[in-house]
Amino acid sequence: AGRLGDSTYTTIAGREFNMVTAENEMKPDATEPQRGQFTFSSGDQIYNWATQRGMKVRGHTLAWHSQQPGWMQSLSGSSLRQAMIDHINGVMSHYKGKLAYWDVVNEAFNEDGSRRQSNL
Repeated sequence: AGRLGDSTYTTIAGREFNMVTAENEMKPDATEPQRGQFTFSSGDQIYNWATQRGMKVRGHTLAWHSQQPGWMQSLSGSSLRQAMIDHINGVMSHYKGKLAYWDVVNEAFNEDGSRRQSNL
């Protein structure tokens, strides 16, 4: 969202692309910094900019081992499962019917194909 104020960036993006993917603005730490308290201002800024130009928007990402909010990092088991259900429902409810695609889980595997060590 911070780049939307850069006219060189937005001119090229508007001319060369037909879809925008949020870089960090839709990740868990950005959308739910405090448990149960959602904020979508930066993600909505990207969505609005893109759709005003006829572009599709891809959501990125609902679950990731990195960029978890502090409150989520220490959770595990049923507490983590409920927190993820609540998080996904909160974000998906806000963007219901708006986004063309979602990256639901990002980088679940290491570069060598083994399963990543994560609380998720």
